[in-house]
Amino acid sequence: MKRELDEKLVKAFPLLYADRGADKRTTAMCWGFSCNDGWFDIIWELSSKLEPLIQEFAKKHPDVDYYPRASQVKEKYGGLCFYMTSATDEMWDLIHEAEEQSCKTCESCGKPGEQRGGGWINTLCDVCSEV
Repeated sequence: MKRELDEKLVKAFPLLYADRGADKRTTAMCWGFSCNDGWFDIIWELSSKLEPLIQEFAKKHPDVDYYPRASQVKEKYGGLCFYMTSATDEMWDLIHEAEEQSCKTCESCGKPGEQRGGGWINTLCDVCSEV
């Protein structure tokens, strides 16, 4: 993902992406978002739903220092994989919906797409699959 999109997500959702600059021995978020820009809107929408849930969690558990946060966001087998350190059932449901949506969304441009094989599985639209 482009650096400016990465930075936009981290700035807008500071609790969810609190580990973005952390050491690689503690999180895979140190490498940023390992997918292309076409899924930015899916990740943004998911993040905008998760951040308030994390805020709510932090208020309900003031004695807990470590709240749910993203531990890795990447493409795998043509779909979005959004890993968390921990999460509520509601958070997992939202993540699952976003991951399913990515399997129908071009990872390059964000238009409707489909999973395509050929050695490496990617979710691409017709135009981007020709490039």
